[in-house]
Amino acid sequence: MSDNTNAVFRLFAIPGGEHEAEERRRFERLLFARLAAHSLCDGISASSRIGSVSSNAYDIFAEWANTKPDFWSRTVGHLWRANVFQDDEVAAGAIVVIGIHASASGIRGNWNFKLPKPISFRLSDVVLLSIRSGHIESNHGNFRGIFESDASTISYERLKDGTIAWQVSGDMNTQMNAPCIVIGGDRYHLVPSVLASADLLPCHAESEYDDQFVNETASQQLSKALRTLFEISTDTYQWVSSVIREVIPLRPSKGNAGSTSCQWDCGTIALTMTDLANPVLFGEMLVHEASHQHFFLAKQLGPIHDGSDDRMYFSPMVGADRPLEKMLLGYHAVVNMLSFYRSLNDHADGRETVFIAKRTDYLFEKSNCIRPVLSKSTALTPLGKAMYEALYERECILRA
Repeated sequence: MSDNTNAVFRLFAIPGGEHEAEERRRFERLLFARLAAHSLCDGISASSRIGSVSSNAYDIFAEWANTKPDFWSRTVGHLWRANVFQDDEVAAGAIVVIGIHASASGIRGNWNFKLPKPISFRLSDVVLLSIRSGHIESNHGNFRGIFESDASTISYERLKDGTIAWQVSGDMNTQMNAPCIVIGGDRYHLVPSVLASADLLPCHAESEYDDQFVNETASQQLSKALRTLFEISTDTYQWVSSVIREVIPLRPSKGNAGSTSCQWDCGTIALTMTDLANPVLFGEMLVHEASHQHFFLAKQLGPIHDGSDDRMYFSPMVGADRPLEKMLLGYHAVVNMLSFYRSLNDHADGRETVFIAKRTDYLFEKSNCIRPVLSKSTALTPLGKAMYEALYERECILRA
């Protein structure tokens, strides 16, 4: 295996040991910073062209970036998308949200914003809806924000001791709960679909977000699935937790569970959920979506294909024709799900062993349909080819 393939493999697949895991984390941090640096510069330019953000806010952005925060976030992804499509309104809104998070993290300073297009964002365990303007204060560990929509004014204050106080005047429906699940020190928030880009949500899922569904069904299922991963394999769990921050819980329209990701919604995935969930199957879905998140991150290294092949290929993963890059995306998910079931097999009881065998056979069948397209392709770039070769080598080990 070439050095190039080794480097990609450490990022691209579930790590095979602590050394690979640490190398992957270091590599990811560099890519996070690269994405955020370009996005922040372009976003600040956009916010200066429209709306109003007080100039001292940009010093806060710069200081925050130097603290090496978690750059793999939905807001940075939306900023990235806005810059690609030259959408100044969305870029300005995203840079304001990044500024709010920077101030909330402890960066000192006071600043104001006013936007032509309202924004919705999560602040701690609450989602604020349709905010147009605000005033932010952050000093000596205390954080205060006054946010205004067309129908209400919301005052948020968090003291240095962690105490949080809310006050809403006007329409009380301008905020929603975002329950937090903590596993092994990692925090995951359940959030409403209004925060996602339109590219993320599947058309077959209903995006109802009532408190009972979120606080009971969704929270319990996600917590159980994450704990299952945590108990089965530290490497697999850390690989998932490194790229997933938020989950949008959706109701399935036909009783089946499913999941989805989008390259613009960094760190955020959508999971459809039923009342009777299989934690192992939910673990598979988490690995599946983490695979896509890692794939989106790996694309920051460069193009996956050279554009010379615009044909569509049948993908057994979705039952529809997909372009070449999506075939590699699907193959990557299949191999990582197979790795997940291999690690799970050592901890399974008799009934789970039967289920694992069925899912493993199912995934190998899918791989048999996808692999020939990738192995024969002449359009994959050196990066794309390195990704495929690393995954194929892992699959051969899993088949042995």
